[in-house]
Amino acid sequence: MLGFDLETYPIGPRRAPKVIVGAMNIKISDAEKFSVSEWATKVKDIELCEYEHEGEPRSVYFFWADRLGDFLALCEDIDCYIVAHNAAYDWSCISAMDATYVNRVYDLYKRKKVQCTYIRSLIYLNSRGELKSKGNSKVELQHGKYGTTSLVGSCATFCGLDLSEVKDHDIQITYYKVEPIRDVFEWPKAYREYLVQDVEFLSDLFFSQESRGTVPLRETYGQVYIFEEACRRASFHFALTLASAWGLRVDGEAVRKLRRESEDEVQVVADQMVANGFASQLKGKPRERALERGKITIKVDNKMIQGRISDCYKSRGEQPPLTAKGTVSTSRTVLLDCGDDLLRRWAEVGDKKTIWSTFIPALEKSFESDGVLNTSFFPYSETGRVSARKPNLLNPPRSGGIRECIKAREGCTFVFCDYEANELRVLSQVLLDKLKKSRLAELYIEDPEFDPHTYMACRRLKIPYEEGKRLKAEGNKELKSIRQLMKCCNFGFPGGMASRTFIEFAKGYGVVVTEVEADELKAFFFSQFPEIKEYLDRVGTQVNRYDGQGYLKRVGRVSGDRRFCQLANFYFQGLAAEGGLTAFATVSREAYCNPDSPLYGSRPVLFVHDEIIMESPLHKAHEAAMELKRIMEKSMGYFTPEIPSLAEPTLALRWWKGAYQKFDEQGRLVPSDVD
Repeated sequence: MLGFDLETYPIGPRRAPKVIVGAMNIKISDAEKFSVSEWATKVKDIELCEYEHEGEPRSVYFFWADRLGDFLALCEDIDCYIVAHNAAYDWSCISAMDATYVNRVYDLYKRKKVQCTYIRSLIYLNSRGELKSKGNSKVELQHGKYGTTSLVGSCATFCGLDLSEVKDHDIQITYYKVEPIRDVFEWPKAYREYLVQDVEFLSDLFFSQESRGTVPLRETYGQVYIFEEACRRASFHFALTLASAWGLRVDGEAVRKLRRESEDEVQVVADQMVANGFASQLKGKPRERALERGKITIKVDNKMIQGRISDCYKSRGEQPPLTAKGTVSTSRTVLLDCGDDLLRRWAEVGDKKTIWSTFIPALEKSFESDGVLNTSFFPYSETGRVSARKPNLLNPPRSGGIRECIKAREGCTFVFCDYEANELRVLSQVLLDKLKKSRLAELYIEDPEFDPHTYMACRRLKIPYEEGKRLKAEGNKELKSIRQLMKCCNFGFPGGMASRTFIEFAKGYGVVVTEVEADELKAFFFSQFPEIKEYLDRVGTQVNRYDGQGYLKRVGRVSGDRRFCQLANFYFQGLAAEGGLTAFATVSREAYCNPDSPLYGSRPVLFVHDEIIMESPLHKAHEAAMELKRIMEKSMGYFTPEIPSLAEPTLALRWWKGAYQKFDEQGRLVPSDVD
């Protein structure tokens, strides 16, 4: 392996700042073979790595940003992995330095030469069932606390090394001070030591991870190499990092209007909460901090609210719903159901509170960076899905307003392309893989445009499927109502959802059912697709006998210590995520690197579970949309070869949930939010 790290200017909102200097950990024989000393400075010889079999002596070299081209050439020619910790950040910074570099970087990913010890740490934790508990935790070292998956934390976990002594944050963010000093031996010692340490132990970390890469499969008594997915996941992380760096354009006036509307609506109810003793006004510094952050200036009194909820339920002869810890629940659903008008209205403005306190401040930060919002992606979860923060644009509030504040750049449009009923299609493949049979799979194979929600509504109404499709097209209200109910069944029960949980889940779709009705619906669902019941029974066995360990063979992912519903969702959510992210990375590479592609010049900006959102020049948006559709369907096919996938693109000038397919007289897609 060749390990490297870069020091850059401080990270700003664009996520890919200018590179100042880099360091690499390279075998002495490779350094001599590729004449590294002609463009880099040898700083230190390092000891043999105890985890590297047949290891050779290594050296640390520094190189300046103006020699990144030489470094890239070395990476292309050397016959080994190129390793970094949080590699996506370093490679995105390199790509931003020269427009010609991104193609070369993507070629390294395509050749599966790039490894990321950060991604490998996440994969390792997931295989042990510790990703959720330790992924965002810290380790206590001699000179401070560090994230478990940071370079320092990973070296402590895998190698037993404490690197905390020289990890001074003030050094990390001020390398611009040594930029004029071309002789690295004239740098202040602290700057040299910091950069040396960033790469000196990368070989120890990588090979220690490698030594733990084989884990036993409890169900089959076999073994599996958990880092099979590491190169692929590193490429996904790079594509997401490029999307983050490109960012989304924010409509400042729309944000200001949304703030005024949200403040007005929330403040009226907040004042009533204070007047009725359910909250109190913040005072002093807490109030100042809330105002400074654009957040609500009251403190809710949960005990008073719990007391009122209790009284409301007892007045109608019922016991109030309790949390897992035995206290009265104050969830949104309970507030809506308890019967108190004020608490109901407080629950109803919940989305507005989230918009006001979380999303609007994040959107307003874009005003400091030319109106561009750069959300951050977390690249790996137990299932393989990704998430986002600052803000979480993968899950904006349902009540609306946030999406509409995001607009395409001048001369561009958004292309939205969503997989149709993707998790059910992927579930069909999982059922074929595990059970070798599936009625649901048969229906998709017979009709690639099969509509499972309409089908189930027809089964419920005891009418032919073709008649149901006709009624749906005509807007039949009864069919629409039953279809919505069946949509809840199709999305809830395959993941092992219990009847009580289903009641709350259905409310999110505007559907109200009793516990008796939920039990009956569950039985009906399994009568239509008995193979799903058999699948869930097998999941239960895995949880009870094999400690909830899941292995997704088509992806090469192991997830340990899963509970029943987690493991039930693991298989089809994981496969769906892999297909979608494969498409996202492919689209990104085509958009940045292939002048002959209809996607060239477009920019993928968001991956929202089963949907890719891309920004494209208006004059070629139709061609880009059709190519996006093709790539998405093909990419999912790698993981669901027996089940056809379907993705349909739409256009709009703003991020709009209501975007639909609209064609001009020539049959070309046009933005659906333009008359």
